Amino acid sequence: MKLYALRGYMLLLILVLNITLLAGTVSAANRYPIKSSQTAVNGVLDLTQNDMNQTYPLDGEWRWYPNELLVPGQLENKPIMTTKVPGNWNLAPADAGRIEPYGSGTYQLDILLPEHSSGQMWAIHVPTIYSAYTFWVNGRLVEQNGVTGDTQTEQPGRPTKVISFASDSDRIQLMFQVTNHIYRSGGITSSIHFGKSESVYRFSNMRISTELFLTGGLIMMSVYHLGLYVLRRKDRTPLYFGMYCLTLGIRGLFTGERAIYDFNAGLNWAFALRFEYILLCISVIALALFVKSVFPKEIHWVGAGTIIALTSFYIALCLMASPEVVSRYLLYFQYMMLIAVLYALYVFFMAIKRKREGAIISGIGITCFVMTVINDILSSQGFIETEFYATHGLYVFIICQSFILAISFSRALTSSEELTQKLLVMNSSLEEIVQERTQELKESNQALLVQSLLDGLTGIANRRCFNDNAHEMLQGKEGLCLLLMDIDHFKKYNDTYGHFKGDECLRKVAKALQAEAFKAGGIAARYGGEEFAVIAPADQVIPKQFAEQLVGCIKKLQLPHSASETEAVVTISCGVAVRKASDDPVSIDTVIQIADQALYTAKALGRNRYYIASVEER
Repeated sequence: MKLYALRGYMLLLILVLNITLLAGTVSAANRYPIKSSQTAVNGVLDLTQNDMNQTYPLDGEWRWYPNELLVPGQLENKPIMTTKVPGNWNLAPADAGRIEPYGSGTYQLDILLPEHSSGQMWAIHVPTIYSAYTFWVNGRLVEQNGVTGDTQTEQPGRPTKVISFASDSDRIQLMFQVTNHIYRSGGITSSIHFGKSESVYRFSNMRISTELFLTGGLIMMSVYHLGLYVLRRKDRTPLYFGMYCLTLGIRGLFTGERAIYDFNAGLNWAFALRFEYILLCISVIALALFVKSVFPKEIHWVGAGTIIALTSFYIALCLMASPEVVSRYLLYFQYMMLIAVLYALYVFFMAIKRKREGAIISGIGITCFVMTVINDILSSQGFIETEFYATHGLYVFIICQSFILAISFSRALTSSEELTQKLLVMNSSLEEIVQERTQELKESNQALLVQSLLDGLTGIANRRCFNDNAHEMLQGKEGLCLLLMDIDHFKKYNDTYGHFKGDECLRKVAKALQAEAFKAGGIAARYGGEEFAVIAPADQVIPKQFAEQLVGCIKKLQLPHSASETEAVVTISCGVAVRKASDDPVSIDTVIQIADQALYTAKALGRNRYYIASVEER
């Protein structure tokens, strides 16, 4: 009960912290809005009437020279051709100079600033541009990110950068020389943001802070759910959900602002690309397993298995193929991933229809997530121009799941309290019986200790104690149920594991038999070697059930026995003889002989079993 309460308090604390931090991040982001009222026309962006304390996206028509790597001074006599930025150059209209993904080109944009803007420090926030670019401002080389060139000479640069520069005029000319020979999409595919140096750095830092917040929140939730699995491994749902959060949380460092490069500037781009895609694949597998675990009757094993198999194939491709091949086939994997999340959406809505617990909240969360995934896929392919929001949608999905877990813990706590109350009532009614039986056992144990009737190796009764108690019980009014047992193939056990392990095995078997015998009001004794005997009052036990318990309890010990011809674990064979009080008088030797013959029959029938013989039939 305390464990469930602790889980609930931890979850509530995490939710409060996440919501508080998210509200703080959104509030901070709102203090630095990004204006986008102007767009470039024919390669010119007019900002003369704008407040330059803000940050602006340089979207619109840029001058464009496909398949040419030009430098300042070579553009004067060139015919003007424009293309839309942001946009993939392989998806551009034919009249805009569309080229293959693997190629090169030169971009140019003139920015008109308000009067008296000269002498100001400016900056641009350059998103990921695959694979390398060279940047000039007013004809002056400012940045060379990687090395532009052909397939043999190109060297990829850092994905995201903030570049500062000064201008001595109210007109700034930006020029990018871009080459791409490794990625499936070429050109400037995301918005470049421009403004005063401090504004752009603030803009970049806010984006990084937001992504790190989301990444930290996902990792924190993953640790929480993985902790739940460690505490209760029977339920694997928290394991799959924790893996899902962890992989997408870590992947957040490799996307967007690529914060991983702030921690390791020399990170190999090929490794980062492969690792990002592998994390995405693992998250898809974890999601499939999670949905299968939550709603097993709504998701078919063929659907989940197909998703896992295709994703595993792409993981193998990421590990073995070149980055160019991995990038080229990412589009097909994204389509498969879209089908997977749509299938998950279908599963959740089927669960809602069938009124499964928590299905409505999960349906809301998965709907938000699916919408953001579709947005990201369309945006990455250049069909729409938006930011990437899958991480935000995932966060909504996680919060929905957290509420479901909170409800589940609350109900589990209530159930635990009710069960505790019932146990208290049962214990009060059984207290007298337990006290009487405890007293009897205490007196029996004291008598055994006084007479030194314990077996030296196993600590249970020896054969002398067994004979005395069996004779006394046989003459009593309760009758006698006698069971002789032999450990199956024990000689082979000693030959395989040694006598030290053999003695340890005897002690464990004896302890288990003694525990079951005491429950029935009887005793267990070592009869000799690997043989044991158990006696109990005949009217206190049902022989069949009692024998099943004894045979089963030894198998449940799961003691390895690789040399056994019966099972891979230690088992026993059991012969049972029952003499009721109403039966004709017989000697204890006769009862033992009958039980021994029953034991022989059990062995002949295949071992790891019992055989019951009646004394009266004898």
